[in-house]
Amino acid sequence: MKKLLLTLAVIVIQSGMAAANAQSSSPCTEQSVFRFIISRGEVFETNAAGNLTELSLSGFFCPEVKTEGELTPSKGVGSITLTGKAKINSYSLQLQTKATASLSLGTIQAPRGLMLTLIIDGYPLSVLLPYVNEKDSWPAGYIYTYSLAVQGRQLSLAGVTYEKIKK
Repeated sequence: MKKLLLTLAVIVIQSGMAAANAQSSSPCTEQSVFRFIISRGEVFETNAAGNLTELSLSGFFCPEVKTEGELTPSKGVGSITLTGKAKINSYSLQLQTKATASLSLGTIQAPRGLMLTLIIDGYPLSVLLPYVNEKDSWPAGYIYTYSLAVQGRQLSLAGVTYEKIKK
């Protein structure tokens, strides 16, 4: 019985280590940080909670997939979704700096545009994020900060900045 339990424990540990290695060996090695500063705009219902429950970034693919042999991977469109509960920033005439959400990705390309979709107080709001260069790509190694304002039932882009990550 002890041998059986010991064997099962070893199998569980090995499978956990294999899963961790599979997740950490992403084809997109160098990372960038995408920060989203989401604030109430001038036109925002005063008694609305301002709860952000979902953030989705879609329409991109990672061009750095490494393969061997004569077969090549298809370039599938990717998306990533963050869920939970966060409060968007209060309205202010001053530039907001508190990030509501952030995520890390490698170099990505989005030839048809990078779509950001938020669910705020149960309503989906979307905006197409502007490119940071003429190559339809967001190179790895940068912090991309998007400032957004919720105006009624619309999401508007207030600005974008990007800076090289300091090592």
